[in-house]
Amino acid sequence: MGAIGRNPEAAGAVTTNMILAIAFAEAFGYLFANCRCNPALRGVVTWQNWA
Repeated sequence: MGAIGRNPEAAGAVTTNMILAIAFAEAFGYLFANCRCNPALRGVVTWQNWA
């Protein structure tokens, strides 16, 4: 948000990057929570077989 205050012309690019970062963080959170808490996926998806 400070970047928009210092450079108002960059508001579009900064807003787009913020939305993308929030979307990726949310998707990773949902994926982690589902793989960690869902008993059906607990043995299927592990950190070892992601590599």
